[in-house]
Amino acid sequence: MKDNFTQIAFFSPREFQKSLLQNESKVHYIEFLPLDGWFIDNELIANCPSLNSTFFDYFDEVLNRLIKSGPIFSRHHDDLPSMELVLRSTTLTILAIAEKMSDARIKKCVLGTAASHHLSTLMLEIACQISGIEQIFEYYIFENRVLPLRQSKSINDRTPVGEVISNYAFTEHLETWARLGYSAINHENSSNASKNFYVAYLLICVRRFRNALWRIRSRRIKHSKEEQERLKSFGLRRDLQILNRQRRAMLTLKRFVQSDGQNNVMEPGGSRPYFLIMAHLQPEATSFPEGGDWHNFIDITVELRKKFPEFPILYKEHPASFYFSFLSRNSNVGIMRSPAYYNQLRQLGCVFVDEAQYNMQDPLVIPVTISGSVTLERSLKGLPTIVMGEPWYKGIPGMLRLEDVPNLQFPLTISSTIQSETITFLDNILSRKTFENRLLSLNQDGLANCESEFLKEYNSFIESLFT
Repeated sequence: MKDNFTQIAFFSPREFQKSLLQNESKVHYIEFLPLDGWFIDNELIANCPSLNSTFFDYFDEVLNRLIKSGPIFSRHHDDLPSMELVLRSTTLTILAIAEKMSDARIKKCVLGTAASHHLSTLMLEIACQISGIEQIFEYYIFENRVLPLRQSKSINDRTPVGEVISNYAFTEHLETWARLGYSAINHENSSNASKNFYVAYLLICVRRFRNALWRIRSRRIKHSKEEQERLKSFGLRRDLQILNRQRRAMLTLKRFVQSDGQNNVMEPGGSRPYFLIMAHLQPEATSFPEGGDWHNFIDITVELRKKFPEFPILYKEHPASFYFSFLSRNSNVGIMRSPAYYNQLRQLGCVFVDEAQYNMQDPLVIPVTISGSVTLERSLKGLPTIVMGEPWYKGIPGMLRLEDVPNLQFPLTISSTIQSETITFLDNILSRKTFENRLLSLNQDGLANCESEFLKEYNSFIESLFT
């Protein structure tokens, strides 16, 4: 390692990372996991009265940030009667973490995830931001590669780290995708995904009972007077409620798609342009936190209706939303989808379609996404897309914001300039700047089965952080 480096922190490091860095004195490991067994009376805030008054100045800012992070709480935790207290206790915990990290003179922190979509990483991210510590995220993109991203104050300023860390080039992939098309690998391609409600119901029940048996045998069940104050994850009863809500939501959606298709609401041969909302699988990090302020499709629909009332709005659901479980776990789609959700969109004027009812290449259709791969697909084909969120590919040619819509000329035409500039843009931020995605497998296998090329690439990534 170089001598002129700054202090680096690793959040919940895996064993192989510890092995690589075991002789490095200026590396800090942050092992706490507030998500598991987190109580109001946690030890991190026990000494809050001794906090530097400078950090108390951030109390309102941090509290408001947590209030706006509702999707993280609803995605991972059961209904909590004392939510107001939890928000404030979490705020104090973040202030305490910030002071500890500041005292350690940490300059950068590797969070080991693509984005802060769990409470633990969100807490650490906010603590870093109010302490002036740069956050480093490890973002899985495609071709089994990870792109390091850096962030300062919020996801709005997130950018690729940009250092050369490998010899892996994307040029040929990008040129092939431009010719033949790009398609992301989706959840529904997994052999462990279940579209059958009853199969998913059984798998989830079996998994919950097995987990309960393991907890009993390992004596991990605790009884506490503060149990009602605990930030708890979902139990079996809540799992099944979410599953049933998803089933009813999908039945409602199918009925709407069929009804709208029979009514011929999409004027064949018409001249009016359409917005096409390409919905995400939710809850997922690609909508929150990567959506920034635009993580809810009802909000997006209202904004479209408000600014462009003359444009009809088509809504296409993500195909993975029809899957009830992944790897015997609830897909949790029922958290974000319900009959009321689709009814609300219909009241706002949305027309529901499926793949058979629209053409992505239709020159009168302009897709709207939060941060989806549809933008990559269309930019590589020379077509524009409206992006509401803050994706890793921000700035890609063909990416539009809502304020750009008045400048669009319909019918849309394929732009060879957008296509060629997209290849150059992606090649510049990806080629030689990613490492192989071996992080999850190494969490269990350790260094014994690790390939030397991966270690070389990951060491180069670590080395780049110390400069």
